[in-house]
Amino acid sequence: MENAATDALGHILNKSERCLEALNRLLQYGNFNVELVARVVTQVTYQDRSRPDMAGYGEKNTVRLLVEAKFWATLLQGQASGYMQLFDTPDPAVLLFIAPRVRIRTKSIADAINEADAARPTP
Repeated sequence: MENAATDALGHILNKSERCLEALNRLLQYGNFNVELVARVVTQVTYQDRSRPDMAGYGEKNTVRLLVEAKFWATLLQGQASGYMQLFDTPDPAVLLFIAPRVRIRTKSIADAINEADAARPTP
């Protein structure tokens, strides 16, 4: 179910300019200056064999957004911090979890957010 939802979202973002613009507005919220996402790719497998559900690439073809859908699957130990290492520049980037409201408050999601924050490189 998570793969189908992610693939559908990727298709929508790549085909609808307005939807991609809405995503970029969300990523630009406040003073968080993330390079605009120009395209997304789903189910990308990286050299370390990690596979975030979706990656968003900027105009310079750098990863600016990683999306992980967690409807019911469990987050693995080190998954979030491993994803943080996939950002290929020190510029601002976003690791986004998509989860139902009941999952957001679960310990595994909260722990993953804290883990990812701890793994974030400091400027």
